[in-house]
Amino acid sequence: MHKYQPEGSFDWNFAKTARSMQTSQARDLRERLSKNPNDIDSRRLLFERYNKNHSKSILPHLIWFIDNHPKNAVLQFMVWSKADDVYREARKHWVKKVRSSPDDVTILCHASHFVEINEPLLAAKFLQKASEIDIVDDELPRRLSHVFKLKAITCPSRVRYYLRKSIEQMNIAIKRYAVPSDEDSYLLPYFKMELSGLADAALELNLLSEANDLAQILLRHGEINETRLRTKSDPNIPTYQRSKHSGHAIMTVIALRSENINEAKTHLSCMKSLINEQWPNDAIVHGLLKLGEFDLAMEYLGQIHQHWKNKAGLGYDPNAAPANKDYAKNMEQDLSKIIKRIRKQFKPS
Repeated sequence: MHKYQPEGSFDWNFAKTARSMQTSQARDLRERLSKNPNDIDSRRLLFERYNKNHSKSILPHLIWFIDNHPKNAVLQFMVWSKADDVYREARKHWVKKVRSSPDDVTILCHASHFVEINEPLLAAKFLQKASEIDIVDDELPRRLSHVFKLKAITCPSRVRYYLRKSIEQMNIAIKRYAVPSDEDSYLLPYFKMELSGLADAALELNLLSEANDLAQILLRHGEINETRLRTKSDPNIPTYQRSKHSGHAIMTVIALRSENINEAKTHLSCMKSLINEQWPNDAIVHGLLKLGEFDLAMEYLGQIHQHWKNKAGLGYDPNAAPANKDYAKNMEQDLSKIIKRIRKQFKPS
């Protein structure tokens, strides 16, 4: 069992009700609290009401929860983006609480959420400690990966360093995820999104080795889930096909950056048989054109163009669904314009 154990669970319906309450209702709740400061239900309602617009009126309720119920689920997604008096005062209480409970994973996680936007490195310190205590939970290094990625965005002078730290933590998350478990995981539905996003960031910084490692993991998505879920996976499941497509696309870009056209062709060939419901990869198109592979670029674009043409019911696919045809038609038209422009600009004379 994971060591992150909040009190209760976050209730979006409760939060929605609290955030839409009338002024008179809030006044009644404040009167209740004046008589009984430990009325946690009334305090939760006011907390959510003030949290909606980052109102400074939240401060006494926020501090009360930090001091008395730091594990309460109301703090689970509590992030404060303004570096104002609320943040500074609540930060003091979180730091004090962490010092008094240095081995409590739940407190460390809630504290990290609160400071994440204003002080990502402090959030990373809290999460790193939590991850060292709970060496099984894949969510801790996954969140730590996001914190380092945030720091990379906000620190241009050390962007490569922090992105590498982000990738390092995501690799730890995948290792923890890739073991038999009945625990839920954010990576179950968002495996491809998490890894593809990091790989794209790595490619932007030309971190080819790191991008290659992430691509290899994407190619093994089905195999990893087989171990995790203890069940045989079907390689034809769209989820795994999309992960493989993304992995091969990343490796195509890497091959093109290395001017290895034969390897790029191999990965492009693998992509043809896999489900693709996305926009063409600009890095692949530009890489092919840069190496003078106009025909291959047109073939790649043409395959995706035909996919959207079929989706729009304009091709010869008898199974084209009527749903989202307008969207598919817009995609097909936009791609047609791009293909025409590239033909005009790059077609050999």
